[in-house]
Amino acid sequence: MKTPFKVVLSLMLFFVFSQSKADVITVELIDSDTPIEVSGDTKVDLIADFDGTFNSISSLLFTFYFEGDLFDKNDEYIVLGFPDENGPGFGARNSSETSLEVRISGLVTGHPELAFFLDGYQEFQFSMYMGSLNLARATLTATGDFNARPALIPEPQSIVLLSLVFCGLLISRRNEPHKKSQH
Repeated sequence: MKTPFKVVLSLMLFFVFSQSKADVITVELIDSDTPIEVSGDTKVDLIADFDGTFNSISSLLFTFYFEGDLFDKNDEYIVLGFPDENGPGFGARNSSETSLEVRISGLVTGHPELAFFLDGYQEFQFSMYMGSLNLARATLTATGDFNARPALIPEPQSIVLLSLVFCGLLISRRNEPHKKSQH
């Protein structure tokens, strides 16, 4: 197999188990059924929407999956957009002899870009600095103290009140005298 999954798995387990009470949430960054060809000036918009906010984030793991045109030797990608398109971001270069199908880049405690994800939503861009590839999928896994947005479920009191109002309307309509139509 071309990708070192044992290393990736142990790295991911380290981030998961190194935090005793941390939440681990993964979101998809690309909404596409087919791989996206990335080269030269091509920029792929990525959106991270965790559907909640964070009190703190200890790590972010960006996982990029390639298909067809892989992440080849000397290919280099960059991810920009924290907090805007001129933000510093990060990048990676494949200096190995092997073309990669998966590449993980991480930001850990102390990295200033973690702060841009505290609100649970961030837009940024993936592009190539050198080479080309087909980006098939991208995910972002955050480890931290997460606050999920509350679901819009009515409280029991609201349901009871709404039911009483509805019953009152039905009863009042039944008690109205029927008007006979005159022709």
